[in-house]
Amino acid sequence: TVNEFIKSKQFGIWQGIKDGVRAGLKSFEQALPADIVLAGKIEQVQQQTIPGKVGSVIRTPGTLLKAADNVFKAVVYRAELNADAYRIAVREGLKGSVRAERIAELLNNPTDSMKARAGKEALYRTFNNPNAIASWLIKSQTLPIIGTPLQYIAPFKRTPANIASFTLERTPLALIYALKKTGIKRREALAKIGIGTILGIAAMQFVTEGLITGGGPKDKNKRDALYRTGWQPYSLKIEGKYYSYSRLEPLGSIIGMAADMKELIDEGTNEKTINELAGQIALSFTKNITSKTFMSGFVNAMDAISDPQRYGEKWVNQLTGSVIPSGVGGVAREIDPTLRRTETPLGVIKSKIPLVSESLLPKRDLWGRPIKRESSGFISPIGISTDKMSKVDNEIVRLKLNIGMPAKTIRGIELTPEEHDKYAELSGKPAKQQLDKIVNSASWKNRNDEAKARIIEKVVNTFRLRASLIIYKDIDRERKIEGFGKTRFKTESGEEMLREALK
Repeated sequence: TVNEFIKSKQFGIWQGIKDGVRAGLKSFEQALPADIVLAGKIEQVQQQTIPGKVGSVIRTPGTLLKAADNVFKAVVYRAELNADAYRIAVREGLKGSVRAERIAELLNNPTDSMKARAGKEALYRTFNNPNAIASWLIKSQTLPIIGTPLQYIAPFKRTPANIASFTLERTPLALIYALKKTGIKRREALAKIGIGTILGIAAMQFVTEGLITGGGPKDKNKRDALYRTGWQPYSLKIEGKYYSYSRLEPLGSIIGMAADMKELIDEGTNEKTINELAGQIALSFTKNITSKTFMSGFVNAMDAISDPQRYGEKWVNQLTGSVIPSGVGGVAREIDPTLRRTETPLGVIKSKIPLVSESLLPKRDLWGRPIKRESSGFISPIGISTDKMSKVDNEIVRLKLNIGMPAKTIRGIELTPEEHDKYAELSGKPAKQQLDKIVNSASWKNRNDEAKARIIEKVVNTFRLRASLIIYKDIDRERKIEGFGKTRFKTESGEEMLREALK
């Protein structure tokens, strides 16, 4: 019965947490797989390749990752065993102390079917269960040409595929698949869709109220404008702070998908056909899954392949930077919260080394301010950002203005990173000071949106012109001549004319 099922789950979860945490911690202390600890088969452990303290230090990141995974596997495994033992004892009609003795007996000597069900549930709940996509990717690693690159592009295979499957099972997209099932499996599949849909509808309402964010706009300038307000993608907004939920799987994917769908709907018209809604559900699912950190390598590689001129150099830089262990990079972010400019592979490597990262130029925002992280993500997976209460940036977002960073050229002259950094600072800071006075004046609220947009754009462009003149004065004569040639003779026969002019 439903009542029996609920009681067995309650019993199983409570007992499973106590038993599972103990088993999981034991697996961490002795560097053992969770299934070996649970089965009590310590003798199965293989000899470590690099024994001793050196090996322990080298294996620390992997050991910590496995330990966290093992704790949750052990909790789910023991919870399912306890729930199964409880159900068997109840169905046998036992009560009181006799039931307790029977449960203890089953837990001390579980049947093969109990262990099989518990093992399957532990893999499913921790996204480690076998699936067709992951199996194909794992087999592809052995292929002679694509095998090695695939290990770098998609280091995680089983978990991403299972998270995607877990999320899809709880959306209307899985309805046809659920209706093909029969009996209890059909009811379970429909229940998953119902729970996911209810959660999604609630999330969409919170997006409307500004309490939940999705992935935000794809346009970089509009996205940067949101960041300047303190906004953070895939986050809950609580009392002026944004708390990221993107790593809280599987809940994060379900909420994020609903939030993305609401944002996509708001971008278009309110009246949608069934086909359009289905398309938006699929699009929101794709957008959400590809935003995950464990998918970044694959997504960046696909971007580089589809548009090498735009994304190729960036992808190569990121791939080069991956030689630095993520733990070292996390320490660097914790010590130096400022985002750094990384135009070269060496720059990417430097940005991930503690203290060395401070030698790089800072990334600046539209107003010439160094961009800093409020949380590095090293200690806590929940990113935090505070609402900046910036009236100017809120107006830019509301008016949907597309104002980007200053160009990397002045009069055809390619600026050095140092010159561009100075350009951004000299143009941004005074523009922000001037706009703060304007938008906080009494006359601002009396202007229409078109006039407000013109004023903001004019102030930004005016201070950029002033800053460009200052930068231009310090540029040497040869670069000025070269820049003049590039802008003056950019015609069909421009290259030949340019060479003649420069002679």
